[in-house]
Amino acid sequence: MTIIAIDYGEKRVGAAIGNSELKTAIPIQGMIRKKRGDDLEFISTLIEEYDPKLILIGHPLNMDGTDSFFSLKSEKFGKKIEKSFKIKVKMVDERLSSFEAEELLKDYSYGKKKKKKLIDSMSAMIILNRYLGDI
Repeated sequence: MTIIAIDYGEKRVGAAIGNSELKTAIPIQGMIRKKRGDDLEFISTLIEEYDPKLILIGHPLNMDGTDSFFSLKSEKFGKKIEKSFKIKVKMVDERLSSFEAEELLKDYSYGKKKKKKLIDSMSAMIILNRYLGDI
C-alpha cells in the first residue's frame, strides 16, 4: 500500500512517500507556504501523483506525551485532509524527528538554506519509518 507522510509546519510542509509491503520510505519535494490553502493544494497534487491509501501526519506532542498547541493544529489539518479528499489519515508521534533529520544531514555539505528545505521532508521520512516499524 502506498503511504504519504507529512511533516506539517507553519512555514513549510515536508513530505515522504512509502510502501507498507516493502517497508520503504523516501523524502520527496516539500513546499513553502506562501498563502492560505497552499497546503491543501500541495496535498491534492501528492494524492493525484501517488494515489496513496493512507496519509500520515506528524503529531508534535510535548516530550511528556501531552498535546502541544501545534499538535492540536496538526490534528485539525489531518481532519481537513480526511474531509476534503476522503482518504484515511493517521497521526504519528513526531517527537525529535527534526533533530534526527538534522543528524542524518549533518555530514552532507549542503548550504544552510538547502538543509532547511530538506529537513522537513527528511522528518516526514522519519515519521513514515516509525509507522512502518510499528505495523
